[in-house]
Amino acid sequence: LVTTLRNAWHGLEVSLILPNDTTHYWHGVIEFGEISGYNEGKIPVKMTAGPYKLKNTLTSVTQEGAGTVILENERRPVTPLISSTGSATLTWDGYSVAIGAGEVTVPQLVLSPGENEITVAGSATVTFTYREGSL
Repeated sequence: LVTTLRNAWHGLEVSLILPNDTTHYWHGVIEFGEISGYNEGKIPVKMTAGPYKLKNTLTSVTQEGAGTVILENERRPVTPLISSTGSATLTWDGYSVAIGAGEVTVPQLVLSPGENEITVAGSATVTFTYREGSL
């Protein structure tokens, strides 16, 4: 069994969902150690992963036309992918940027933990999509 696991997964990047938190996954390199207590059925597994566990599903928030949108975010700073059906102006924390139809990321727009308020001006439908992460 250990040989089969090693040949299939050892040293590869994988995503791992733990049974105590099925809404998130860890992404990293997995390793299988030597069996100790051969008849106990225990195989040591080690994963070298990033500091954040990531949500299984993307967060997507849509604002139709002008208005203010609140983007809730867990602990990991993240830049959302912004999709727009037309021209719009986004304003947040002293920044303002005009976007056109299509998809774009704005490097200055980094979501902090908690609530992030963004004002959308224009008649376009604007969707913010991002993957939250927690410690």
